[in-house]
Amino acid sequence: MNNQLHQLVSEWKRWIETADRFEDGWQEFFPKFQEVIEVVGDAMLAHNLSDNDLEDIEFVWANSSEGELLVDYSKKHKRECFEVLKFLAKSRNPEVRWQVYEAL
Repeated sequence: MNNQLHQLVSEWKRWIETADRFEDGWQEFFPKFQEVIEVVGDAMLAHNLSDNDLEDIEFVWANSSEGELLVDYSKKHKRECFEVLKFLAKSRNPEVRWQVYEAL
């Protein structure tokens, strides 16, 4: 399991509970948002992801759709991220699926 990823996602989930949802993209006001995106990008290149890692990655995709940063990243690293993208394409969350389809 990617401990750094899991720790950041856990912090983000706690932050979301009390966040002010005043405009689209409010999730991106998380103070460590850019760090989350970078850690997810690195994790998506790994080939030994646990189920927990994949769940954390899916959570980030679902909550970062406004800026489409992971879509852009995946387009640039499509080959390296392909296995993760295949997993995400099966997500129950339509916010995740449409981003993956755009990345592919």
